[in-house]
Amino acid sequence: MSYFVFCALGTLFKFTSALWQHTASAIATTVLEASAVSIVRGSVGTVATVLAWFVVGLWILAFVMLLIVGYVRSREERS
Repeated sequence: MSYFVFCALGTLFKFTSALWQHTASAIATTVLEASAVSIVRGSVGTVATVLAWFVVGLWILAFVMLLIVGYVRSREERS
């Protein structure tokens, strides 16, 4: 059972870190443009954003797979 708890916590923490990473990069870009008086133009990279959220998707997939394995094992133990 502890595997499920740890995987759920890991998924939650990874989601939170990806959300904060995305927010921080967007804010840093805005601050850079404002402080440079529009001389410097910044943007959040699409590839970096996709990779951060892709990892969150993999964490969720791993959590769902653990839930399925736990469900199958509990059904086998009852039989």
